[in-house]
Amino acid sequence: SFDGIFQNQTAGIVNSLLIPQDSDNSVAEQTGIPGTIDLTARNLTLTNGAQISSINSGVGDSGNINIDVVDSINIDGEGESLRDDGTSRLINSEITTSVFGSGIGNSCDVNISTNNLALTNGGAVSTDSFGIGNAGDINIAAQTINIDGLWEFQEIVDDSGQVSRLASQSSISSET
Repeated sequence: SFDGIFQNQTAGIVNSLLIPQDSDNSVAEQTGIPGTIDLTARNLTLTNGAQISSINSGVGDSGNINIDVVDSINIDGEGESLRDDGTSRLINSEITTSVFGSGIGNSCDVNISTNNLALTNGGAVSTDSFGIGNAGDINIAAQTINIDGLWEFQEIVDDSGQVSRLASQSSISSET
């Protein structure tokens, strides 16, 4: 089991990251692959914003995530994390591969094998490319899959009075 938010910090996260930075903390153009995550277990639970992720913001593909769980995978809810500026953000409990920012490359595949997969209260499985490249495939082999609804609806008002409405839903998605 991985539980997400602990004392305003993220915990319970398995990451494979390539986020290159120059000495001035700007994103550098570096090449690499974060690596593959292979996880085998009897049961797997991700709650309160816990994540298993392979993320790249450099040049190259993210790594694959391969999960083989005998009985059940439960991905539930979100956690709230404080940013350095004092504002907060919601973090989905999820399994994800991503390329983001100035990243150039493809997000790789998420491969899941289990008897039962449950995504509830905003829990998600995703592959995303917010940089230059394609989202990966999501391959699920399961006897049962349960996807159950919205977690929370929030209204956020920024300093200028602009209102944003956010709703989190459980999902399986591949987005480019």
